[in-house]
Amino acid sequence: MSIKIIALENCPFSIGAYNLLVPNKNNQHKQINVKWINNDDKNKYKTKNSQTFPQISFINEEEYFLGGYSELEDLINNLRNQTEPCKATSLQYFEKIENNKINHEL
Repeated sequence: MSIKIIALENCPFSIGAYNLLVPNKNNQHKQINVKWINNDDKNKYKTKNSQTFPQISFINEEEYFLGGYSELEDLINNLRNQTEPCKATSLQYFEKIENNKINHEL
C-alpha cells in the first residue's frame, strides 16, 4: 500500500498532513508520495470531489480518496486509540475509502 498526497506549498493543512505521515518512524514500511504544488497550479488539481488541499489517497492496486487533513488526522487518531469496541469505527473509515475509488479513466 502507498499513500499519495497532493500538498499545497505554505498551506498549514498540507504541512500538517505531511508531518503526520512522513517523519513518523512507524511509517517506514509504507511508501508515501508527496507532490508539492504552488498556488498557480492548484486549479489543475481540483476536482468536483476535492476543492481543497491536501488531497490524500491510498493506493492498493487501485486509488482510493481519503480526503484532507481532518480525515487523515481522524483516521490516525482512531487507529492509535483503537480498542476492541472502536474497531467498528475504523472499519467505517475504510468502508468510506472503498466508496471513494478514483476512476482515472474519466
